[in-house]
This record gives sequence, structure tokens and C-alpha cells, in this order.
Amino acid sequence: MADANLIEAMWIERENLNSPAHYRWMTHLIVPRPIAWILTRNANGSCNLAPFSFFNAVTSNPPIVSVSIGRRPNGDKKDTWRNLERTGMAMIHLPSMQELDEVNQSAKPLAPEASEIDAQQLPLVEEPDIPLPRLASAHAALFCRLHAVHEVGHGRQGLILCEVERLFLHPKLGIDH
Repeated sequence: MADANLIEAMWIERENLNSPAHYRWMTHLIVPRPIAWILTRNANGSCNLAPFSFFNAVTSNPPIVSVSIGRRPNGDKKDTWRNLERTGMAMIHLPSMQELDEVNQSAKPLAPEASEIDAQQLPLVEEPDIPLPRLASAHAALFCRLHAVHEVGHGRQGLILCEVERLFLHPKLGIDH
């Protein structure tokens, strides 16, 4: 007889779970999982900023990272995906725990072309030879060019591959280059 305090192990058929349940078990089991806080340029020139929990390294030579970006409930591509395809570039920040509130706030839906940077009054640093700014609070940021886009998950997700061209590292991270 099984201990009443133990939950019996079981196989769960994927078809018996809905999409939010898939997301929940993936984000609880596949850890640690870095968060990409991605800044892109909207068509009106403002900056879009959004967090993505399906992000990771793919290759080191050349350095390529992946991010999976879903669609809006109406089927439209999310702003970051659309902006990446239009401009071919992104500034990917790796947020610290101190930025958790700002990261969560930037996940709230805004109208297309609206700027989370403006809404949250987040300071930016303009670099003279990089076409996108970075968050002033960032301890790590990757300036990337779009490498490839693959639609996956019944066309509901974009698997975006970005090649890292520049790397910003704050000295307090203690990472040698």
C-alpha cells in the first residue's frame, strides 16, 4: 500500500493537456531556464521590450541563441517577432533578479507600436556604433542579427535564431573575455 503522503507516479498523455498545461510543466521541469528580455525597434521608431522564457544558447561558433516567440490570441505575430523579421536585429538582455518587477511589467500586453520602455520609464544607453540601445540597468546584453526563423508548433510559434555580434558584460559579473 502506497504512503498516503506520496503521489503515485503516472504517465500523462500530451493530448490530455491543454496548451497552458504544456507551458506550465515545461517551465517547471526544464530549469534553470534563462529569460531573454528582448529590445527591438518598432516601425514608428520606438523601442519594444518583452521577456521570453523559452531562450537558450544553440552554438558557440558562430555564437547563436534561440528564442521561441508565440503568436497573439488572434494569430498575429507578436511585436518582437514582427520587428525582428522587419529590422533583422535585437538587443537581448539577460535580466537580473533585481529587475524582476520590470521584466514582469514588460510582459503586459500593449498596443502595437507602444513602448514598454516609455511606459516604465526605463533608462537606455545609446552606443555610437550599435543601431539599438541597451537597458542602462543591464549587466549582460547581446546585440544580435537575425539568423533564421522556423515556424513550429502547428504554426503557433516562431523558433527564432539570432547570431550574436556584440556582447556587453558588466565587470561585476566577473566573466573574462
